[in-house]
Amino acid sequence: MQADRKRAALSGMAARLSQKVGRSHGAVLASFLRRERLGPTAVGNGIAIPHARLDGIAAPAAVLATLKRPVPFGAPDDDSVDLLLALVWPTADTKGFVPALLGVLRQLRSAELPELLRQSRTAVEAHAWIQTFEERVGR
Repeated sequence: MQADRKRAALSGMAARLSQKVGRSHGAVLASFLRRERLGPTAVGNGIAIPHARLDGIAAPAAVLATLKRPVPFGAPDDDSVDLLLALVWPTADTKGFVPALLGVLRQLRSAELPELLRQSRTAVEAHAWIQTFEERVGR
């Protein structure tokens, strides 16, 4: 994905997620921006996990993207971000969000998975790597 700054990266992720969950691009982007005001969702090592809870969606949804060029994201290690996994979760589901977010964080903090995702050439390939790592941790 092409993005020249953090907001553009969030907007691109929101556009993809809005199609998946049936909410407007603006609603998804606004939820990401509200969350980012609480603190950056960059976790280090060039990775960010933008996430938000949304009213009016039936199920969680996620999208993964690599950026053509890394962008500053406010990461704790000051590294720019080039790998994003964005997640939206129904506000009505009060139990699954935090465990899911922690599971994503645990997988993306592994030594191998982020590099494998960065090297993936197709969505199918990236999804296969994620499934492999989910099976390893017994998710």
